[in-house]
Amino acid sequence: MKCHEDFKFQFKLRVLFYHKNSFFVRNDITIKLNAMDVEGLNMHVWAPDDKDGFVLCKIVDIGCEWVTLQRLHQTETETFQAFYDNIFPAGEDISRDVDDNCSLIYLNDGSLLNNCRLRYNRKQFYTYVANILIAINPYEQISSLYDIEMVHKYKGKSLGTLPPHIFAVADKAYRDMMSNHESQSVIISGESGAGKTESQKHIIRFLCESWGHLVGTIEQRILEISTILESFGNAKTACNNNSSRFGKFVEIHFNEKGIIVGGFVSHYLLERSRLCGQNVCERNYHIFYQLIAGADDQMANKLKLNKLEIFDYLNKGCMQFFLNKESSSKVIPGRKKYDLDDMRDDLIDDYNDFQRLLDAFSHINVSEDIRDGVFEIVAAVLHLGNIEFSDETVDFKSGCNLTKRSEIYLVNTAELLGIEVIDLRKHLVTRLMQPTRSGTKGTLYAIPLRASEATAARDALAKAIYSNLFTAIVNKIAECMPFDGSAFSIGVLDTAGFESLDVNSYEQFCINYCNEKLQNFFNERILMDEQNLYCKEQLHCDTIEFNDNKDCIGLNYLNKRYTASLNYWTMNHACHVPPRSISREQCMKPIFVILVPQSSPRHRTMRDDEGFIICHYAADVCYDTAQFLNKNNDTLHASLQCLMQQSRKSLVYELFTDNGFSNTDRRDVSQSKLMNASVGNKFRSQLDILLSKLRETGTHFVRCIKPNSEMKSNQFNGAQVLLQLKCSGMSSALKVMQRGFPSRISYLSLYNIYQKHLPSKLMTLDAQLLCKCLFRVVGLEEKDYKFGLTKAFFRHGKFAEFDKIQHLSKENIENLIERISSWLYRFRFRRAQFAVICLVKVERLLAYRAKCRIKIQSAARTYILHKLYRPRINALSTLSELLESINGMYSLINKLNETDLCKWTTFIHITSSADREIFHQCDALVNDAKEKQQVATNGLLEMQVDRENFEKEQQSQLKNEFNQQINEKAQETQQMTESLDESLERKVIMIAKEKSQMLENSHMIQVRDLSKWYYVDIRNGINSSDPKLSSACKNEYYRRMRAYNEWKERNLASKELTYMTEKNGSKEDEDHKIASDRYFRIVASRLTNREKNLFGIMGKSHFTVWYGHFRNEFIYRQIEISPKKSPILSVTGQHNKNMCKLSLKKTTLSKRKGAEISAARFDRIWMGNGGDPHLCSSEIV
Repeated sequence: MKCHEDFKFQFKLRVLFYHKNSFFVRNDITIKLNAMDVEGLNMHVWAPDDKDGFVLCKIVDIGCEWVTLQRLHQTETETFQAFYDNIFPAGEDISRDVDDNCSLIYLNDGSLLNNCRLRYNRKQFYTYVANILIAINPYEQISSLYDIEMVHKYKGKSLGTLPPHIFAVADKAYRDMMSNHESQSVIISGESGAGKTESQKHIIRFLCESWGHLVGTIEQRILEISTILESFGNAKTACNNNSSRFGKFVEIHFNEKGIIVGGFVSHYLLERSRLCGQNVCERNYHIFYQLIAGADDQMANKLKLNKLEIFDYLNKGCMQFFLNKESSSKVIPGRKKYDLDDMRDDLIDDYNDFQRLLDAFSHINVSEDIRDGVFEIVAAVLHLGNIEFSDETVDFKSGCNLTKRSEIYLVNTAELLGIEVIDLRKHLVTRLMQPTRSGTKGTLYAIPLRASEATAARDALAKAIYSNLFTAIVNKIAECMPFDGSAFSIGVLDTAGFESLDVNSYEQFCINYCNEKLQNFFNERILMDEQNLYCKEQLHCDTIEFNDNKDCIGLNYLNKRYTASLNYWTMNHACHVPPRSISREQCMKPIFVILVPQSSPRHRTMRDDEGFIICHYAADVCYDTAQFLNKNNDTLHASLQCLMQQSRKSLVYELFTDNGFSNTDRRDVSQSKLMNASVGNKFRSQLDILLSKLRETGTHFVRCIKPNSEMKSNQFNGAQVLLQLKCSGMSSALKVMQRGFPSRISYLSLYNIYQKHLPSKLMTLDAQLLCKCLFRVVGLEEKDYKFGLTKAFFRHGKFAEFDKIQHLSKENIENLIERISSWLYRFRFRRAQFAVICLVKVERLLAYRAKCRIKIQSAARTYILHKLYRPRINALSTLSELLESINGMYSLINKLNETDLCKWTTFIHITSSADREIFHQCDALVNDAKEKQQVATNGLLEMQVDRENFEKEQQSQLKNEFNQQINEKAQETQQMTESLDESLERKVIMIAKEKSQMLENSHMIQVRDLSKWYYVDIRNGINSSDPKLSSACKNEYYRRMRAYNEWKERNLASKELTYMTEKNGSKEDEDHKIASDRYFRIVASRLTNREKNLFGIMGKSHFTVWYGHFRNEFIYRQIEISPKKSPILSVTGQHNKNMCKLSLKKTTLSKRKGAEISAARFDRIWMGNGGDPHLCSSEIV
């Protein structure tokens, strides 16, 4: 029978939920629910998307951990689910873009990506995050964006006064250098192909065009730096046609007047391995292709140049030239591979770039002899790469020799390098060795090399020649730009971008490690140091969490914390251990414990001992360790180095002079070289020097973004851009900059600027008060700045006012001081006026209160006197009336004569005696009645006792009879049950089947599965007549609304978030404990307009009273009572739009004295104004 009742219950639920628009009756209250009443459904949000990064969707249902979404602006009507942590609210007008991302209504990844997408589609490729520039590579030439008119337009303009531009960052760096008397650095970072090199050239050109025109040749030489360095240090990669394969830090030096006086270039980590081999779609360094395409017949014959495909150092990769139609016709026939078309790029042209290279060499005063010597060395490297070796015997123990094909290239190489052919042949196939026991003057032995070892020695020689040549060119550039009299400098850093290729080797490891260090420097400067400064200055800003990459950096250093670290010291030690020794295996064991390749589906084909995976800030990269130690060692045999020092060519001799060693101290120097000359050690030391230099300067950041992988214009890959924005820390920086104060100046510095112009009356002003006067004069409001302990801080978007304060002429300063004096006088007058008004108000208030006090005292005294003396007065009044009656009677008696007096006296005596007899009789009757009453009462008591005893006997008898009847019925029921067992069993089985079928087709499921219900069904279930279902739906409803409200609070609009952060500060109340239900009351006159909006108060009257019921952290019910208006009652889930938007902690209601009220008081007001009594506490109802 119980199963049958459950079936009826489920069927009733099915009817209810299949008629959602019908009326539900609960406790004589009729409620009609409508899904469209739920604020939050149909709300527009950004949802993650694999292709576009984020797409615009609307909420169609909410759950405890997820929301159901539907895409907008698409024909698809399918819905999908997303977690709360992965979605972000979207603004009302998503088609409006802003110059500064800090001005976005909602500060989240979706809004940031959408703003970048809008600006990119509108050909606006620059965007700010406060003072950080985001530059998206357009992959097209836009001459009007970087012409001389644009340079003059941005010169001297504050950041933010004009649209975002790379010139604005350069101008800000210059003005900060002049105002702070501190050198500056501009750090340009981004992936390979994001446009870092072009951004660096634009900054250098802007500085030279603006402040280098007075020095003439120096300006021209600085501008020619990029042409030379790109030819020798850039190459085509899979990600970028003009990728920098080295890092360079170009410094522009200025004198005290701000005029360019010189420059300096430092470089690090040239990719030496690219010289000997490239991937299929990549090229070697540009100079080789430029030389072959641009050299005339005379130079080509001198350098023994021929077709590109015959050189082994070039034919392993892409064998195409970058040429346009005009330059392609100028290339001498036979230089290009006939079956390959030329590649096109707006920035690269091998023939024209070679002509520009020749001009650049002449501009930096490089003579033709030195220039031709450079080209001879470049050609010698190509010929050296064509020298091949073959083993002479089968057992591989008798050394190797050159192949016949290699003889001509051996002669060409020796001729171009200025050395003897026989010496070059000898030292390529042998190496010198000196026994350890022989001492420093021991005998040298020539050890034959196998073909593979000779090939490695040849490649090492080519790398050494080219890298030394590159270093010499950089040094020559530095010599042509002396910077005598330098006071400050602006450095522009361009590094090789983060790389994750199909095959990643030691070069990618070093490049990515450099990017890790620069990302960590960015985190320190923008995120960590900035927040530490706010804490030190007591600005009370919220702490922003960010992804710290210290753990990844620690892998590359010898650190006790990282017991299994992949550090340079381990690899350096392993480089000098024999290849097949136990010591090398022990050195390399701890390296491969980071992540093994087979842990990633992409690298399952690689064995675990062939590589490792590092989780970088940008992506997880798998490194192939096949050539790690060789590339890290990369040392040149001493015999080959000595051979280069014997060259007849002065330039070749100079390349190896600094790296040579004397015969007297050969062993000591060679041993130190082995330990210190590894690529890793050099690179790490160079990087440490660079970072120490950056820490000593003021820094500016440019984040270059790559819009797509195909390097095509007008293509925006949202997912790829979003990943770059996240990895570069822009999401965290956006929140820090929006809530923080990017610009600041110390009180003392600002005071010193104006001190000598201040009149004597203002000399005694406090520095902070002077700053306040100054800020108000230039038009800043109190919300635009904030005072710390030692500095004044400015909000984002106020760079123009900040620069105006710092950079003023003497006349403007004097005019400003006059305005300060005038404002200060007005301020003091207004303050005195306000004080007088306050005093008058206080005086009137005190007088009014005194009058009220007198009235209250008078009323109180009157009440006390009335209460004390009124009975006495009434008694005296009655007595007075009685006396008057007696006196009246006496007066009448006195008027009677003796006869009448005797008559009336006798009558009175008779009457009095009769009265006394009557009184005696009445007393006797009363006594007799009392005796009879006592007798009757005793009789009644006896009768009542008898009646109770009788009733007890009757009840006992009836109970026995009832029990007997129950037993008889039970026996009858048992007999009927036994007879119907078999038929009832069949019915139960049929009912169970029907019940399961009904449950499958119904929207109602068991209470434990309420998480799968739609939000509207949950609300409908609250009004069910079944108390268990209603309770379960109510609990699920509260869980969902709590999760939804927590998500809304985390994603408050930027203005509301900033306002509440400023008002409450970042100080947390440790004693703040939130009960399950709390009730508050507050008058609107105590709130500002902004607070009224956040509390959801609609009334404009100051006498409006707001009542709120908070359940746990968030609002559940609220009441707004305004005079002359009907009360407004709101419930979470039905009227969320007009309810309090803040959590209880953010409202600070718990800290307001007298704001908290009892639940009974709130519920009485709720029910008194027509509220639903079912939402009240059960005790009150």
